[in-house]
Amino acid sequence: MSYSKIFFDRQMLELNYVDDILKVHFRKEEISSSKWSEIYKDKINALHNMPAVYTFSVNELENVVYVGMSGKINQRDSQSRWSIKNRLMASRGKDSMGKDVSTREFIRQICVLNRSNIKRYNHLVLEDIDDFFIQVFYPKENILCGFLEACLISEYYIRNTALPQFNLAF
Repeated sequence: MSYSKIFFDRQMLELNYVDDILKVHFRKEEISSSKWSEIYKDKINALHNMPAVYTFSVNELENVVYVGMSGKINQRDSQSRWSIKNRLMASRGKDSMGKDVSTREFIRQICVLNRSNIKRYNHLVLEDIDDFFIQVFYPKENILCGFLEACLISEYYIRNTALPQFNLAF
């Protein structure tokens, strides 16, 4: 299967909008192991406890299948403190039985089973996944996660005339 790639002027992004970028790498052997839950929690707990933008990629960092964010802006304060750790431990949606599917389980499903049982994603199939990456972009002070997410999705859309595979709308 051929995956669309995301490219952006990394130097411009880092200089103007991003304070730090962290990469989390999972090998298929880790994802399919009986220790997957602990492996996932340990790697996610190593992230900074603050809002951020993230990408899911398969096999290479450039093979982006999803762009998302944690945190939001509201009237009373600048940004909510819903951290990237909380977002990556939270539910991705409900399966056909109405049960919440965590991000950890979602990753296992698409990497080991090649599809998710979450209703809104179950028509998407990914094949031959050996590596799964989460790349986390922490915005500079006063840069909104929503803005940074829009920059990444816009760049992806310009180059591929489509959204990343698991971004069903933007």
